[in-house]
Amino acid sequence: MPRMYKCLLTVLWISHSCTELAKCDTTTESSDIASTSPRVNLTANVEGIGQIVSNLGWLFGITTTAATTTPTTTPEPTTTPTTTTTTEATTTTTTTTTTTTTTTESTTTPTTTTTTIPITTPTTTTEATTTTTTTTTTTESSTEAPVTPRTPNLCPGQSGAVEIAGTTIAATTTWIWKGDLKSFAYYGLKYGTASRFKAPLPNYNFSYYGQPDVPLTGFQCIQPGVKPNLISEDCLYLDVYIPPGPLTDEKGACQKFPVMVFLHGGAFKSGSKDMYPSANLSNILQSVIVIPNYRLGPFGFFSTGDDAISGNWGLYDAKLALAWTAGQISNFGGDPNSITLIGHNSGAALASYLMLDPDNGASLVHGVLQMSGSALAPWAFAKTPLNSAIDLAKILACPVDSTDAILQCMLQFDANTVMQAASNLTSLGKYFIPFLPAVDGILIKDEPAKVLSTRTWQLPGGYTNGFLARDAGILLQPELFWNQQSANALNVVDWFPKVRYPDSIHSLLRCKSPPTEIVKSIYNFYGLGESQSSGETRRKLIEIATDLFFAIPAVREVTLYSKYNLASNGSILYNISYSKFGSKTLPTAPERALGAFHTLDLVFLFGQALATDLIATSSQSYSEISLQMRNLVRNAIQFGYSANPSYSYSPDTGTYLSLEGPEGWVLRSKNYTKVLRFWDALGC
Repeated sequence: MPRMYKCLLTVLWISHSCTELAKCDTTTESSDIASTSPRVNLTANVEGIGQIVSNLGWLFGITTTAATTTPTTTPEPTTTPTTTTTTEATTTTTTTTTTTTTTTESTTTPTTTTTTIPITTPTTTTEATTTTTTTTTTTESSTEAPVTPRTPNLCPGQSGAVEIAGTTIAATTTWIWKGDLKSFAYYGLKYGTASRFKAPLPNYNFSYYGQPDVPLTGFQCIQPGVKPNLISEDCLYLDVYIPPGPLTDEKGACQKFPVMVFLHGGAFKSGSKDMYPSANLSNILQSVIVIPNYRLGPFGFFSTGDDAISGNWGLYDAKLALAWTAGQISNFGGDPNSITLIGHNSGAALASYLMLDPDNGASLVHGVLQMSGSALAPWAFAKTPLNSAIDLAKILACPVDSTDAILQCMLQFDANTVMQAASNLTSLGKYFIPFLPAVDGILIKDEPAKVLSTRTWQLPGGYTNGFLARDAGILLQPELFWNQQSANALNVVDWFPKVRYPDSIHSLLRCKSPPTEIVKSIYNFYGLGESQSSGETRRKLIEIATDLFFAIPAVREVTLYSKYNLASNGSILYNISYSKFGSKTLPTAPERALGAFHTLDLVFLFGQALATDLIATSSQSYSEISLQMRNLVRNAIQFGYSANPSYSYSPDTGTYLSLEGPEGWVLRSKNYTKVLRFWDALGC
């Protein structure tokens, strides 16, 4: 393996948070949020991968106790920098050969066809931080000298501060190459102002910046499990990460970096930008990264289904964040004409919804990459939003004789009261996710599949959608949702098919037939019988849930993009199945192994160490798989397509990209026609 690749494979991210599912790592990526910040230190206040994993339990009515976070504060620090050693590789472009293997649903037949995926090997660094009262400054030395040392100039975004609406915003600064290069992170930029049940307005007032009662990264959106002093209804902040620069051409003229806008997941009810520190990733991808907050739960998606409370406020927030990025990103050295929208879970569904609106896809977004989420997923769209609106109103003792009465009553309650009532609504078990995107006549004019099938404009770049082979595997790991004693007492393989699946699938799909008939049809189609072993039963249940929640929606959406030629650089479907990393806390026996589970792709991309108890992130194979995932994303950002443009998904061939091992992506083929027809025929 080339030395340059070995250097890249050593880069592992350190996260800011711990969760109930994983112990805290004592090491932090200190360059992203300094532990000695003069304002509120968010190191202990950020939810992590474990919280995202636990959100999957809501799909089957499994509730967990929200992790309570505790804020910490520290005194103002000195300004002495801390120096660490880092290894950096120069940027090189190479290619990887991918082998094409065609399979039917039951057999695999290799062929000799090959295709190449261009891979740009990125620059990597590790960082150390010290904080002043206005900026965070870090100094790093390297064991290797760059081929051509570059001297920083004043290209946009490289001066350590930007001016927005007359306010100078200071950056968190990271020095590399002994001071020759530096990268910046701009935290807590308020892109909009939010009022309850109203679309956001652009923000032009930055007087909050630097105030001691405002967290370093701004407020998180209202959600359970976060301390009150860190959340607010007016929570529309974003972070901007800039790679080391400047980026110049052969004549020394400033060039702009491509831009990645990332929408976090969390089942539309939790999460924040603070979960994804991205200084290292910005350098690895050689792109400016923008990560916004958006409103959640009832504050983001409460809807009466009419003009009284039309809903989709969180979607409006994401749209405004995109518009802010397009208008401001050139000040940070980013290219407004090269914005790639990437989302995970509910963030991927929001990215999908944003592409129903020509204001976004036709003018602001170059390409899209969705990770385990789609607007076509049954958990991502509310056909009858008024039902959950009325139920929440009743909990708050509001009149429900008219939607205007609901509106006026709901506006009288403080945010915490509304949040607690929404939590009570969820605990009743009637809804998987009570508040979801819905038709509003503006951003979502009709059911998503219908809008896509009539869309008349193309994405300038490419469209990529993917899922993991066992995306729903965690549903059958009760130790993730209950204490060990309760998990041991539960025969989950018996309880899920006989109790939870019939109720959950019937309610989620809104089927007209009785639950027992629907579930019997599903079990027969997937070959799930009474006499099978517990291991085989578990595998079949995971296959059903993964198909229903992730695989089928992804295939449907990429099929629509392919059929109607909705992306000029083609449409790509990917699947990740490799998962041989070991685990400290979870069973590793074949019949109980997690497999490639939900959020594993986030760990590959962001390198967060939150899941060190779930998977062994220190392994060589993890580093190599992480490199492959980052290559896929980097290609989507840099070139507008995540694979060789000669490959594009076709429902006729069912060819998709598969990550099955450290060797890289290979082409596989699966005909989903039979599976799609089955789910369509259920009449749900």
